[in-house]
Amino acid sequence: MDITAPVTDYIPDSILTIRGDLLKRGVVDAERFPRGNSKEVLRVTDSGLDLQYDRLVNSIYRREYHIVGTLPNIITTAGRVLVSLGYIDVTIGSRIVVASDVHFVKGASAGNMYFFVQKQDGTADIVTFVDSVQLEWKTWCEALTDYMMGIYGVFRVVNTGTLRLCCYGQSFLSASEIVEDGPRLSITVID
Repeated sequence: MDITAPVTDYIPDSILTIRGDLLKRGVVDAERFPRGNSKEVLRVTDSGLDLQYDRLVNSIYRREYHIVGTLPNIITTAGRVLVSLGYIDVTIGSRIVVASDVHFVKGASAGNMYFFVQKQDGTADIVTFVDSVQLEWKTWCEALTDYMMGIYGVFRVVNTGTLRLCCYGQSFLSASEIVEDGPRLSITVID
């Protein structure tokens, strides 16, 4: 095969053996350049004379999701899911940055308030960097008092799969009512 000819009649099957292979000009003749792997980019070497694949190191693939619960919304004494984000696909080693908040008025009796962000269901598993399966905020709240609770943290994806995250709340001794927009849940998945 004459690679310098303005039109090449054919490419022998012996050169391109796997789907995704490329053809490059070698020192003497055309050569097979094997396809790269997932999350690799094709670049010219420092000498400028050849090609190579490099793993993406400084590039980050990000996906962002946001949801706001509807009003009226009550945080019960039995506890309940306040807002839930639909299923997302995640891969092992990914990071999930979470920001969630809820603005509420404590009920007629003072008591503890629990607020969690956790996995609701799915095939993937997540942990925080202290090996907890939830991000949580707990505090004592006075009766009929206005509060804002926020949770910010990072989960690490333990295995590839699907995931559904939720905000869960529980108001001890009396129910609490969520006011304004909320609760809110925002996540950023970094692959």
